Amino acid sequence: MPELILAPIEDAMLYHDAKTPIGSVLRSAGWAQTPVQFRITGQFSAGVESAKMLQRVQDGVSDILSHRRNANGALTSRSGFIADLQKLAISEGLTPVDESKRGTIQDITSEARARLIYEMQTADAMGFANWKSGQDPDMLNAVPAWELYRKAERKVKRHWEARWQEAGAAVGWVGASKEAMVALKTSPIWEALSRFGKPWPPFDFGSGMWVRPVLRRRARELGLLQMGQELKPSKAEFTDKLQREVKELKPAARQNLKSIFGDQIEVDQDVVKWKGDAKVYEQQRTRIREDAGRVFARSEEALGGNRLGGGSPDSPSQLQADVARANAVEISAVSTGRKPLFHESYGDANWAESVAKDLQPHLPNGVVARSEGPNLFVYDQGLTSKFATEERPVWDQVRDNSDNGRWLGFGLDRFEAMAAKRATVQVVIVDPAGKAVAGFQTDIKTAELYAAARALDWTRATGQNYEGRVIRYLRGPA
Repeated sequence: MPELILAPIEDAMLYHDAKTPIGSVLRSAGWAQTPVQFRITGQFSAGVESAKMLQRVQDGVSDILSHRRNANGALTSRSGFIADLQKLAISEGLTPVDESKRGTIQDITSEARARLIYEMQTADAMGFANWKSGQDPDMLNAVPAWELYRKAERKVKRHWEARWQEAGAAVGWVGASKEAMVALKTSPIWEALSRFGKPWPPFDFGSGMWVRPVLRRRARELGLLQMGQELKPSKAEFTDKLQREVKELKPAARQNLKSIFGDQIEVDQDVVKWKGDAKVYEQQRTRIREDAGRVFARSEEALGGNRLGGGSPDSPSQLQADVARANAVEISAVSTGRKPLFHESYGDANWAESVAKDLQPHLPNGVVARSEGPNLFVYDQGLTSKFATEERPVWDQVRDNSDNGRWLGFGLDRFEAMAAKRATVQVVIVDPAGKAVAGFQTDIKTAELYAAARALDWTRATGQNYEGRVIRYLRGPA
């Protein structure tokens, strides 16, 4: 039977129009680590910083959902929207540097990517409208369940039956039928099934899967509810969950979101929300790229004479050059507000002191270069003060936490993780040629987010495209 939707177009429009265009270099995996609330209220496309592109997506989908006509009286069409996105992406210079990605869905200038954006944006809006109308008390008790089914064929089909079983097991089969892919609309299985953490379809990119209504009688036959049982809408519970998820963000993760999204995001105690203005963000990213490149060049030159790896200042070894480059990236990240602290021990007190003195004039206000013995520290006073307590000077705490992964921008103190037997994974930063240039351990739950952030440090500093990869072997309990 068809679903009875009370006001689908209006709900879909309101849902979509409430989104804020957000620019970011995060790929899909990185976005998946941000709170669901951010993904629901933010208008974004993975790996896109262009304010014009994001605004065109927002406006174009709004026109399609509302059946709005242009000055010539024509409706915005699917094909017209896709063609416009491609032209704009090309004019914005968003063609991938990596030729292997051109023409794929990772290429924002390709028809495949533009078509995916159209399909996902419109389907998400209509999926929300369907879910919202289904939460009406009368509708919910008359049509209490959904069945997951294949709406569109695909050449390569995912194993949705297996994913259904995994999602059901993850929530203890609460309200889920093992006989068929049917569950109550209020069951947590829908969120567990979704790649996006939402209780409405689509549940993955280009899946071809959707939901259809299941009447009360059929739901009873499947044992999903009892005679006379009344269901309560789950809309309020889902909203509360979104708010809790944001409140439970740890300080390091909050700061990492701030470093990625800049002034598009507002962080205030337990409230983290979008402020918007992707155009300002784009301008800020340009300035940060320029600042990071400037500090990087100066740092690499100053650090090139370090005593690590043999060689000499006049004839540095390859290890010296690699270490100098990696450390220069981290110093530039601190100087542009993306990372709280850099620390390295070089084995020579005089050299560390001279580099600190040489770097300080090139760093912005609030960023300190300081040495102690053979150790060089560069830290952002504002960022590190958020980790520090009021009882002791910030510098003392910077020194004491010089190997703490949270202070260093990796999201996790590996020593605390080892003591607590927490599961960690390895992140590797890879250059355009596929060579690993840096790495660190972090929490499995936020690994993609920190991988994206630290890869962005390299991209900003060097002007080349670096990638953060999560190596999926675990340290500690899974």
